[in-house]
Amino acid sequence: MKANYESILHVNLNLLESNFKFFKKKLDDKTKIIAVVKAFAYGHGDIRICKKLEKLNVSYFWVADFEEAVRVRRNNISTPIIVANPGYKNYNLFVKYDLEPLIFNFKSLNYFNQNEIINCHIKFNTGMNRFGFDTDQKEKIIKYLNQNKNINVKTICSHLADSTNKSFTKNQINNFDFICNFFTKNYNRKIERHLFNSKAIINFKNKYELVRLGIGLYGASSDKGLCQISTMTSIISQIKKINKGEFVGYGLNFCSEENIRIGIVPFGYADGIYTKKNNDDYYVYINRKKHKIIGDISMDSLIIDLEDSKVEIGEKVILFDSKHSIEKVAKSNNSSAYEILSKLNRRIRRKYYS
Repeated sequence: MKANYESILHVNLNLLESNFKFFKKKLDDKTKIIAVVKAFAYGHGDIRICKKLEKLNVSYFWVADFEEAVRVRRNNISTPIIVANPGYKNYNLFVKYDLEPLIFNFKSLNYFNQNEIINCHIKFNTGMNRFGFDTDQKEKIIKYLNQNKNINVKTICSHLADSTNKSFTKNQINNFDFICNFFTKNYNRKIERHLFNSKAIINFKNKYELVRLGIGLYGASSDKGLCQISTMTSIISQIKKINKGEFVGYGLNFCSEENIRIGIVPFGYADGIYTKKNNDDYYVYINRKKHKIIGDISMDSLIIDLEDSKVEIGEKVILFDSKHSIEKVAKSNNSSAYEILSKLNRRIRRKYYS
């Protein structure tokens, strides 16, 4: 029996390809692409996104943890997979599934130095102060790597803190170059480098062998030339008339100042809606007209003011699309496109178009 879903994330794979080609044009022909597909491919569904990007010949996939990596590999994805937070428990399965850990401390370096030769990637901190070896550890790392041949370093990388801040980013680039030059002179094997993310590719000229494409692939950006690849829709499940002075929703946080007509939408904070409390700046759209969300958002539903529109049960509700972008929604809720997309629940149906 074919299921008819009410809340659907519509994903346009042609637009994904268009965004990929947008970045390719900004890079040298030899530059390799690492596609970031962590957090369920930023909410879009990792398997279908990976299969599309694999056809576009990305060089690596980048995931957050071991579980994400295994899920991708078990779905017949053969492209190398970098695991950003590999942990310390699954060495044999890293070998079995041919996964490549990102190593950022000596505990991890020692853990993956076991019986098999394992491909890995070394991360340095250049100013973000999150994951990564510090610069003054470079000599010790080189000595360790040259003495332990089971650790095969394929790339060296770092993470930009804010690629829209040009002065800070230039300092990070300089720090990264200093580390890379030391590796080139002292490490016995050839390695490749990556530092730039989507925004950095737009703001700077890349000079490294690889780049990491994340949010830009999905078009959740105000940059011209990029297209948002997804549209989030639901429906009106119920319509009710509310009298002046009546309350709507949990917490009694909305009291109607006049007689109104409301619509209930089966999409709530468990699905990834962006705020639980009543928000004066948050709207959804029906037939090109915006309707304000009223009252506290429930786990599985939200309520909108239908005003004087002739909306009926079953009509489509747009939570975001190319005209009412994720960036605009994020701005109205003091959030970010990253947060909105990554919180979209997997129970939402993903529907793909080519």
